[in-house]
Amino acid sequence: VPKGIGLAIGVSTFPVWNSVAGVFGSLVTGNPVIWKPHPRAILPVAIEVAEIQKTLAEQGYDPNLIQLAPDEPQNQITKELAEHRDVQLIDFTGSREFGDYVESLEQQGKTTFTEKSGVNPMILHSMNNASESFQNIAFCLSLYSGQMCTAPQNIYVPENGITADGEHLSFDAVADKLAESVKGLAEHPKMGPGTLGAVQTQQTVNRIQELRDQLGDRV
Repeated sequence: VPKGIGLAIGVSTFPVWNSVAGVFGSLVTGNPVIWKPHPRAILPVAIEVAEIQKTLAEQGYDPNLIQLAPDEPQNQITKELAEHRDVQLIDFTGSREFGDYVESLEQQGKTTFTEKSGVNPMILHSMNNASESFQNIAFCLSLYSGQMCTAPQNIYVPENGITADGEHLSFDAVADKLAESVKGLAEHPKMGPGTLGAVQTQQTVNRIQELRDQLGDRV
């Protein structure tokens, strides 16, 4: 349904993957798009916009049906765009706080789509192949240095332990196995660099340091 201009608000971690569905959803339903990339992830979005514009022109459409709206961390224009009367569709991926703000714009008659931070628990009960299971969990915990919203944050283990390969593993043994598996992946010369990713913001580094101050060697 053509409703007006669609605004795609990009995220820093997966700038293209998390926005493409919304961008194409708007374009194929007759809504031009302004793609506002995260100020720390402009280049991949700029490449994508240029390719879409080129394709639109080749098909006889106005390439300006999609436009790039970059800004800087200290001078962001997201709210100015989101609150503009001509913007009727907003597609957002990012923090819960800003996502809540985007959703509040529905009171102005705008249609919003948000993907905010998630909490993904795991429950460990028993394992038929403990070695591979721990490796798999370590991979999930380590992918992109645990910064994806799909990374498990809370792992529940019975206080009396679990059954692994037909044998009993105590709670502490499970914790040690998990820690060993993460360390083994991180220090693996082939697996580590391709699985872990750069820490995206100083805020994350600060949180890690705060945990170290609280928990010491347990981190």
